[in-house]
Amino acid sequence: MKMKNYEFIMALEGYYTISNPPSVEDLKQYYQNKYWQEVTGLGVNMTEIERAYIANTVKLKGYNAEKFLKSKNRFLDIGAGEGHTLNYFTKKGWYGVGLDFSDYGVRRHYPELLPNLIIGDIYENLNLIIEKEEKFNLVILDNVLEHVISPKDLISNIKKIMIEEEGCSSLLVRVPNDFSAIQSYLSSRNIVNNKYWISPPDHLNYFNAASLQKFFIHNGFIVDVMYSDWPIELDLFNPNTNYVNNKQVGKDSHIARMVIENLIAENEIEDVMKFYEAAAKVGLGRTITIFAHLI
Repeated sequence: MKMKNYEFIMALEGYYTISNPPSVEDLKQYYQNKYWQEVTGLGVNMTEIERAYIANTVKLKGYNAEKFLKSKNRFLDIGAGEGHTLNYFTKKGWYGVGLDFSDYGVRRHYPELLPNLIIGDIYENLNLIIEKEEKFNLVILDNVLEHVISPKDLISNIKKIMIEEEGCSSLLVRVPNDFSAIQSYLSSRNIVNNKYWISPPDHLNYFNAASLQKFFIHNGFIVDVMYSDWPIELDLFNPNTNYVNNKQVGKDSHIARMVIENLIAENEIEDVMKFYEAAAKVGLGRTITIFAHLI
């Protein structure tokens, strides 16, 4: 896909979006060339630190599903990736369906879950699920919303497959925490040499904690909880660990971040959630996760 100059606008809900996005066909071609023929995730052979980090991240999803859902039967993982979330909930007794453009990640890590994976265009397959009038207790969008041309249209379609009975259906969404106060500070004072969080056409939409909540409230949801993760961007304030200006230290920052999150996860999960909830409230964390239900 030929690169072009992208222009930003602020959507009604306060998040930033590309006003001149690529076409659907251009995006399909771009992702086929870039992602779906490459190894996804943290690496081909994960270390024990990486495995624990992923497991702890997924465990928080499960904790909130148990806390906020009274009915726990079926879930849909849109953008299933390497299948870690699909594996976790399936082992907990849920019936899970994953959507992804490729089966590479699931085939490598959880080949036994391939029958649960629907391969191909995620949005076309979601439309087929809607046509079949299938319903789910939990729908998961982990690092998906930032990639789509129209977040509003995607969420509108997802609402069609959610059970309307109170307490029986929820949506879990995780996105990068972008255009945050930290990023603004780093950029305005030239602590970083570029606006590293801006990356079209990969990311077409940019949410932070405030705008993500506003987006879902505006689209008919009540947010039950919002939490973040370890604020790795604090490394950027130190010239010795500034991984934006010095790419060579990026791997070490990432490893340190995983080790710290694994240490935090050794505490009671209620306390872990309180820590990450507080971080989200003050705008810290590289990602933001919400758990929400329909009004």
